[in-house]
Amino acid sequence: MKMQGKIIIFLLLFSSVVWAKSDWDFYQKYGHTSAKWDSLVEAGLETFDGGNLDTAQNFLQRAAALGCKDGLVQLKLAQIIEAKGNLSGAAETILKLKPLLDQQYPKYPQTRDLAGHLGRLYYQLEKYDKALPFFLEAIEKQGENFLFLYLAGQIYRMQEKKAEAITFFEKALQQKPSPESPGPMVLLASLELMRLYFAAEQFDKALQTAEAVLDADPAIAEAQNIRDEIRRAKYKEKEHKTWERILNR
Repeated sequence: MKMQGKIIIFLLLFSSVVWAKSDWDFYQKYGHTSAKWDSLVEAGLETFDGGNLDTAQNFLQRAAALGCKDGLVQLKLAQIIEAKGNLSGAAETILKLKPLLDQQYPKYPQTRDLAGHLGRLYYQLEKYDKALPFFLEAIEKQGENFLFLYLAGQIYRMQEKKAEAITFFEKALQQKPSPESPGPMVLLASLELMRLYFAAEQFDKALQTAEAVLDADPAIAEAQNIRDEIRRAKYKEKEHKTWERILNR
């Protein structure tokens, strides 16, 4: 499987975290409650947590049809269509829900992660220009973490903003990756940084990064080539200076 595919799978897994406090507890405290639909919401949230998405969707849609205008209920419906592959519909719904969730459920963990969630969705949809502001918002609100820094660096690199890409990859490599992250992501960040350093003629940093890459995987030909090219250039430069000293005596 290509690395891009592994990243997408990780993004999907990252979006389906189960929180310690139940959604029903949050709904009872902050939600748009009513005796008309509370039993449907409870059943919908429980079956959602149990992984029975079709049944959960049925319960939650029935609650909405009765007049429930709850942000958490709508978020769960958006997550269901996301899980079924409608990423565009999920992104559109969550974007519209964001102000309501910020107001109604400010302490809900997934509300705090809405920017990151939208960034991941737009990244999967290859709408990178839309994804970037949400990753930057998530970094600002939640603090620096490997995944968001790495993905922001990727987008800056695709936008040919090399200085910004270098900054974000450098910051990413200073973070501890999530335990769920695909192992090669750290190596990929190092490879991206190596290429950017080399293109920017920051040869000492490129060499150092190439050597770190080869320590992790000695078979990566690109890192071997960059390391060897820089070493040859350094050797020639040293040789040239030696001859200059000899001839100028």
